[in-house]
Amino acid sequence: MDSQSSPTTVPSPALNSALTWDVFLSYRGPETGPKFTAHLYAALDRHRIKTYKDDYKLRQGEVIAEALKRAIKSSKIYVVVFSEDYASSPWCLDELVDIVSFHEKEERLIIPVFYHIDPSIVRHANIGKEEEGSSVYEKALQLHAKGYYKNEEQRVKSWLYALKVAANISGNHICEKNREEPDVIEKIIAEILPKINPKSFNEKTVGLESRIASIVAILSSGHSISVTKIGIHGMGGVGKTTLARAVFDEIYLDFKGSCFLANVTANAGTYEGMKCLQKQLLNDVLLQNEKDVKDVASGKKLIETKLADQKILVVIDDLNHSDQLESFGVKSFGHGSVVIITTREEHILKYFEIKTEHRYMVEKLGREESLILFQQHAFRFGYVDDALMKLSNDILSLADGLPLALKVFGSFLCTKYEFEEWEEFIERLKESPNREIQDSLLVSFKAIDSDLQKMFLDIACFFIGWTKERVFQILETYYSYVKVKINDLKGKCLLTIDDKNVLQMHDLLRDMGMQVARNNSPGNPEKYNRLWLSTDIEHVLDG
Repeated sequence: MDSQSSPTTVPSPALNSALTWDVFLSYRGPETGPKFTAHLYAALDRHRIKTYKDDYKLRQGEVIAEALKRAIKSSKIYVVVFSEDYASSPWCLDELVDIVSFHEKEERLIIPVFYHIDPSIVRHANIGKEEEGSSVYEKALQLHAKGYYKNEEQRVKSWLYALKVAANISGNHICEKNREEPDVIEKIIAEILPKINPKSFNEKTVGLESRIASIVAILSSGHSISVTKIGIHGMGGVGKTTLARAVFDEIYLDFKGSCFLANVTANAGTYEGMKCLQKQLLNDVLLQNEKDVKDVASGKKLIETKLADQKILVVIDDLNHSDQLESFGVKSFGHGSVVIITTREEHILKYFEIKTEHRYMVEKLGREESLILFQQHAFRFGYVDDALMKLSNDILSLADGLPLALKVFGSFLCTKYEFEEWEEFIERLKESPNREIQDSLLVSFKAIDSDLQKMFLDIACFFIGWTKERVFQILETYYSYVKVKINDLKGKCLLTIDDKNVLQMHDLLRDMGMQVARNNSPGNPEKYNRLWLSTDIEHVLDG
């Protein structure tokens, strides 16, 4: 059962975006660390909730570490797992004192979990009773008060007060006759997410609201007896992935599990790549670390077994081959599940058996929307000049309503404050052999310095889908100031780093980089300045 007081609410000022951590996890390690707390932490991590969880095995001495104090101070929400042995740890009790302090002074949320311990035992703990009739918490506190802390009466009192306050907040009670642990974890996640809003989609992008509403309307009208499949299609750079991500973030809480599989065609280009995507699907939906995917066939069987009959949401971004869809075991998903597929080619959606009424074409932005998006990036630092504003219209014509082009052009010009610099850039765009987006993007690429160009090409050809740390290690053997250069590429919208610290790049930018690396000599790999395909490497070595 839950404790009896009403839930604590957190006003918006309490969830200061400047705070480092979304959640601070307080627990007694030996009892719950390898079990419930480990599963809870994994679930928080899967939902992109930044959680501080210290290693209880490294705790030394009796004084709470300054690092823990700083983490408590910089956390928005506290999850406290009360177990039978929680009160035996001075560390835990000191943590709780600080947690309750921020709860009372700044109205930060505390979510208590009573793990095989009755909430009343925590709530009514005191040290005035005879030891024979004492609860497990009272015995632990009496031991502290008579032993090491016998001369620290005020500290012991602060522990008692903190226990009473925290246990009087409505929480979750886990015991053999009560709720299952996965249900409690799911409830905790559902309570935290709306308060911290950890959506991966946070870009100030225009033109999305009506598009999201259209997709949601399609979903509302569907009465599928099994899985509803939605197809989002449109030309490269028009914002298909952006829309899919926005819809995902809008509706994923309505499902038991969810997963966003990005850049599937690029990431599934190898046998290992498809296995990694299958693992991601299992891990994200089940909130666990799946290690049993030995090959693609066994991965499909695992998906069909473990995800059978579950209501889940899956986005498969940039899907171009029917065998890829088969490998994800979509047909095994439960009633009410939704699969959203993005692709450049509408005819491919026919092969995926997506109904015509479930297909949505992403149109280019109108002039008003284009202007807003461009100016968000071009004047992001607050510098606005009337003469430059007038030149914006020329940029809009050249970008032709493509969000990617508008963001790249605006990001390049945001540090250019002279009228002549804008005019020169516009003239170079006009001189492109044709108005295709890749040619336009090439102008922005050629405008950056040579070292940055080389790093961009390295990333486009070799490192998309790699972790930031690994790429840094490799690039630092050749380039100086790698972190600065990476941030520069990000600032120019030529590169992104996702919430798992993995390098990503829009497929049009990647294709443009590979085109540059081929030195205008397609089909002649011996003339390329970079080789990334095994067939080309073998051709050059054999030659």
